[in-house]
Amino acid sequence: MNRFTSLAILALVGLVACTATAPSISTSHDPVDKIDSMNTNACRVDDLSTGIAMAVNVSLIKKDGTETWGIIVSYSASDWLFMDRATFRVGDRVIRLGTKPSTPTARQVLTGRISESMWLDATPEIINTLANSPGVLIKVSGSKGYVTAKLSESGRATWCTFIERYGR
Repeated sequence: MNRFTSLAILALVGLVACTATAPSISTSHDPVDKIDSMNTNACRVDDLSTGIAMAVNVSLIKKDGTETWGIIVSYSASDWLFMDRATFRVGDRVIRLGTKPSTPTARQVLTGRISESMWLDATPEIINTLANSPGVLIKVSGSKGYVTAKLSESGRATWCTFIERYGR
């Protein structure tokens, strides 16, 4: 069985529900470059049976009066996914977000594991839609397959708090 088949079977076996691990919002200020960044850990999946861990974070970066909103997806497992896009299903609506050449997926080899992290541009409206919709399904895809998860209620609540605090 090749790696793609293994990941595809994992995805077809069932959805893993995200559970937030102590939802929090962090902020930082870089006084040299005058950059403010706000991030939240909204959804973390640790599937011990498969060894896959995934996190979905909302981020806002402010610099020179410009706001850049995004969703950061991090994936860690024993094998590469080579992720480059995520699909969010809200009822019958599908929201597709992908990486751009200017923000390639970061990849690291760790002891016995690999790690991938990608930035997806997202508007406050997209994040608000996801935060205020029950049953959001997330599919993270790459050239080696995909994994799926469900945004938890506590994750949605954290995203709502983030939008209320930093949204326009």
